[in-house]
Amino acid sequence: MVDYLETVLSNVKEDTARVNILNTLALEYRAIDSQKSIDCAKQALTLAVKIDYKKGMAAAYNNIGIAYGDKNEYEKEKENYLKALDIWKQIGHKSGIAKTLSNISFVYYYQGDYEQAIKYSLQSLKI
Repeated sequence: MVDYLETVLSNVKEDTARVNILNTLALEYRAIDSQKSIDCAKQALTLAVKIDYKKGMAAAYNNIGIAYGDKNEYEKEKENYLKALDIWKQIGHKSGIAKTLSNISFVYYYQGDYEQAIKYSLQSLKI
């Protein structure tokens, strides 16, 4: 899948499709190379900001957070999830809000802060 996406990416102009492909690549690289995953998501974020594609920005922040979580860098993970959450709220994207709240709850869970983990899980479930 990575090879296919890389090939498609080479033929796509700087638009929302490119952002989406970079975000998909970030998720695909997650199991292979977390730093490459971060790099792809940051490329997606840079382009999404340039073209003002909010959904792509939020997805990129979420993907960056996921990759930092894979590296056990929980503060960076949470920082990126919170940025994604802010954007999802700005655009009213309910499933993005719910998924990101759930991701934040897992960060707190892994850090042993079960009270905060429950708080964010419950917020996610209410959406």
